[in-house]
Amino acid sequence: MVKKRMHTWYCSLVMALLVMISGCSASSGDMAGEAGDAKWITHEGQAESADTAIERSSAIREEEAAEAEAGSMDGDPERKIIREQYLHLDVQDLDQTLERVEKLVNRISGAYIESVEQWEVETPHRQAEYHAHVILRLPVGQAVSLLQEIETYGNVLRRSVHGQDVTVEYVDNESRLRNLTKHEERLLSLYDQAETIEDMLKLEKELSRIREQIETIQGRQQYLDRVTSTVRVTLDIRQVEEKEYLGAQDNKSVWHEAWAGLKQSVHNIGRLAQRGFVLLVTLIPYLIIVAVLGLPGYMLTTRLYRKRKTRGD
Repeated sequence: MVKKRMHTWYCSLVMALLVMISGCSASSGDMAGEAGDAKWITHEGQAESADTAIERSSAIREEEAAEAEAGSMDGDPERKIIREQYLHLDVQDLDQTLERVEKLVNRISGAYIESVEQWEVETPHRQAEYHAHVILRLPVGQAVSLLQEIETYGNVLRRSVHGQDVTVEYVDNESRLRNLTKHEERLLSLYDQAETIEDMLKLEKELSRIREQIETIQGRQQYLDRVTSTVRVTLDIRQVEEKEYLGAQDNKSVWHEAWAGLKQSVHNIGRLAQRGFVLLVTLIPYLIIVAVLGLPGYMLTTRLYRKRKTRGD
């Protein structure tokens, strides 16, 4: 009886041990499986992988971009306009005019000269024409008054104004920049939670792509800020004679034009005399060569002629 009870107790103990061992094994297996499939990001209580987290962050960014775009259309943003103006001037003294333009630009804060190009053209009448091509940047608020002053430097032959509205592009870029910055912040937060090298590499790649987009948009915005805060002015300047310069002015009398024509005629005579003198000086070497080679021949010819004349007599 005692042996039977001991046998029963022993069997019960063995079975209890087996149950405990199997339970521990199952628990260990479940924990191992969970450890193998563990995700380090949670969203609303559900595990996520790095790829899923990136996709979700991108989706959020797109939704925010759409909302921001809809909101920007409702407001009244500051206008961003790229302005350009062109002037063609005839002047009497090109160097003096360029000096006046330089002084004008230097005294205005925010104005500067982008480029200056000068050249000379020879006309069919062998008279030189002097030209200059100047590009200026003038502040928007002072451009009108400065251009009015530049127009007084000579006769305006041509004037044109162009404008390009880039407000929509600027507002869209601002919206994209805000959303990309938020997206970058979310990715940085995910990066701090990453536990595996693979997840860190994926996030670094995405962060690099987002940072490149941010820097590209920032560069474009800086360019738009710069070109919309100034007016690009192109000046084509030509130096002309006083007669032509005065003839283009309606408020000049006939006597002024006649006096200018007289001075121009005297000037042309002087230029003609100058060119004749230059031509004479240029021919001196050739005249010397002709004299050196021709004089012995002339003397020989004269002697022979005299001998023949003597014999004839």
